[in-house]
Amino acid sequence: MTAKFWLCSLLCLLCTIQSQAGHYEKGTIYKPNGDSLQGYIENTYKDKTPQYILFKTTLDATAITYLPTDLAGFYYAESDERFKSMQVKLDVTTRSAENLATMHPGNRNIQDKRIFAQCILKGQVSLYEYDHLSGTGYFIVEDENGGLTVLNNTVVYNHNSSALQTLPYYRTELLEIVGNCVNEKTIDATPYTAKGLKTVIKQYLSCKYGAENMAITEKVKAKAPVQYGFMGGVGITKFEWEHVLNRFEIDNYFTPTIGVFVKASLSKKYLRWAAIAELQYRSINLNGNYFANWNLADPYKVDIDLDYVQLNVIGEYTHPFTSKIKPRFGLGIGSGFMVRERNNSYSKPTEGKKPLIEGYRKYDQSWICLVGMNIGYRWDVDARYDRGAGFANTIGAQTIRHTVYLITRYRL
Repeated sequence: MTAKFWLCSLLCLLCTIQSQAGHYEKGTIYKPNGDSLQGYIENTYKDKTPQYILFKTTLDATAITYLPTDLAGFYYAESDERFKSMQVKLDVTTRSAENLATMHPGNRNIQDKRIFAQCILKGQVSLYEYDHLSGTGYFIVEDENGGLTVLNNTVVYNHNSSALQTLPYYRTELLEIVGNCVNEKTIDATPYTAKGLKTVIKQYLSCKYGAENMAITEKVKAKAPVQYGFMGGVGITKFEWEHVLNRFEIDNYFTPTIGVFVKASLSKKYLRWAAIAELQYRSINLNGNYFANWNLADPYKVDIDLDYVQLNVIGEYTHPFTSKIKPRFGLGIGSGFMVRERNNSYSKPTEGKKPLIEGYRKYDQSWICLVGMNIGYRWDVDARYDRGAGFANTIGAQTIRHTVYLITRYRL
């Protein structure tokens, strides 16, 4: 184990003693009195509409927390995203079939609250989107006079069919806004999606104001970011070696690992589902004694010291909490390639060293499962189990590798 290798691993683990800084981008906040202030707004690529924002006048300044009650809205300059503060009534009733089946229809959970909603279509009539903590999405229309209409797509329990039923009230609500400018059949065929609702509103604006007078600014939802960075950690490995005549298990000490990774989101819900590719350098250093079944009093001394480069492909789910700490879970596969052999031997006091495994594989296929958390914008920490096929390549012999890692990832 080289000192350089340990040093690199230590540097990758510095997150345990550093403060967690968010990711800020240039933006503007708008006060209720009409004043505005430019600076930097935290953007952690949440998959929910923010319940609050952190704002700094400069990157070195202390962050100030603003709630929807404190602002008229805010704007991200780099990603061109606008949010407006508005007072609305939302039906946030559970969509669980079990709970709805026993709930009285008059007991729906209607909340009158002030929220931040993202503008996805700006014109004489505007469309806003709000993602609630429960995972339910809402669309809100602002008319020419500034009036707000929440478009409701209500889920109820149908006791006749013993199943959930969706009541598309939003179609009637849209008709009241657009009048005769949009055909009723068109609205009846409109899905409760950003694309469908924007199409209806643009048809209405074209009808009422003329295509040349439509003052429309349309926000195309930003693509989920591709992230990359460094990773490092430590692991403990246990080998099980089964042979026709004997069997043994040997544990190793903590061994470091370092690497790089690329993380790409698989859905528009930022970073909820993601695919991750990791290139990992790992080392295995095993030493101990084992006893042949036919001679328990005469142990062998075993020494194994091998280095691998491993490519991991992991599917990962991050739970969409709005806090900076988000739990995540992942499953994947690993393909390890041996790049250096420093030791592979067994010996007795009465005998010299001999190769432990003759003609071993230099390829180690494994499967991986992990649990961990995201901390802020830049840091991930996880504990993972990596089970590999090992390196035996002999009829009648099997080596199974069990490795438990504590891994930290730093996103650039």
